Amino acid sequence: MITAVDAEFHSADKSVFHWAETNHFNFSVPEAAISGYAYVLTRPNLGVCHSSIYIFQGLCERAADALFADAQMHLPCPRSLVDFTLENGLGITVTRPPFDYDLRYKSRDGACAFDFSFRALAEPYDVHSIEQNPLRSQHQDASQAGAWGEAWSKGHFDLIGASKGTLTLEGKSYAINCVDGMDHSWGPRPEWEASAIGWMFMTFGEELAFQIVCPISIVDGQTVYEPLRFGHVCEKGKVTALVSAEVKAESRNLVGVRREIVATDALGRRWEMVGEAIAGAPWHTSNGSFIVYTSLYRWTMGNKIGHSHIQDVFGVGTLGRRQRAAGLIATQT
Repeated sequence: MITAVDAEFHSADKSVFHWAETNHFNFSVPEAAISGYAYVLTRPNLGVCHSSIYIFQGLCERAADALFADAQMHLPCPRSLVDFTLENGLGITVTRPPFDYDLRYKSRDGACAFDFSFRALAEPYDVHSIEQNPLRSQHQDASQAGAWGEAWSKGHFDLIGASKGTLTLEGKSYAINCVDGMDHSWGPRPEWEASAIGWMFMTFGEELAFQIVCPISIVDGQTVYEPLRFGHVCEKGKVTALVSAEVKAESRNLVGVRREIVATDALGRRWEMVGEAIAGAPWHTSNGSFIVYTSLYRWTMGNKIGHSHIQDVFGVGTLGRRQRAAGLIATQT
């Protein structure tokens, strides 16, 4: 069960140098097709942290097409995760742990700034809780989930929340008013490879939203989602587990452009939704071992409409091997 103390650092064996604690926030300005991320990965046993602020507009095929990027490694690690400001200008204050957060940022060149609040719409979704995640018993062994299973082996929670505030880019201001996801993870996380995985949020305002995590592969140059690893429905402040999900994908150079999702929850309800990307790009985060193909989708489900993100996370080596196997990269002979 996730409690207030889980917003803070967790105790770890000091010899595990690659122990990490992360916070990741999605935010957007859908009417301007602007997508953004604020990411922090701390390594308290080494006294350092990584941080990445990344903002892009429209569909982009290169990371260099970003509106703004600030990915820094080896920043001093904060003493606390509930109230800190990093040397790159990102500050986070947990106003109601572990539910609510205030984020602020100002780049060193003054080109980008934001100030917004994230307010959770329901309790945190605990990957390790058999009550919240009935699929947990199928993945007790972290090795079944590859490197990401190891990363989540000690603890992980997801939150769906409403973000409100302002974003300023090159002197122009935008209103942030979106519903999307954040997460906090803790455990050993080596900077080496990763089993590819999709981290997905589908939101329809503050009363209905979904989260799905699935392993992914590449078939004929297209992203293919494997069976559901875990996920949940957030409906009017109540969390209900998902028990299955089918995701059909269309991508362009691995940047997602369309997703069709059919999910079933623990109450037997079937949910069908379609997402069309309005923004997307490859995001190289602050760690060169990974590439995240991320897209902001306009979701429709009947007469319901919303906007939120999907991230497809690949280790660079894994991605290269899979693309060579698919014939997308020539093999030297």
